[in-house]
Amino acid sequence: MIGFFGLLLHCSSFNNDSRMAVCQNCLYYFHASMEACFALVIVFVVIFVILGIAYCFLIATMPIQRIWQRHNHILTKRIW
Repeated sequence: MIGFFGLLLHCSSFNNDSRMAVCQNCLYYFHASMEACFALVIVFVVIFVILGIAYCFLIATMPIQRIWQRHNHILTKRIW
């Protein structure tokens, strides 16, 4: 963050057109890379959401399976 604000301060302090053109190119590439980073973050968030939902289903089946086993055990005791 400090480097980003330093770059903005540095680019805004130039009045020479040739130097400002270089800074504008830097800012253009920085903006493009920020869009790529944002897209990458979105992809990772979606992946983690999908994995989290799958993990929740896995964890939710454990108590249900345990309840079902206990129910079957009680039923088999009644039958015998």
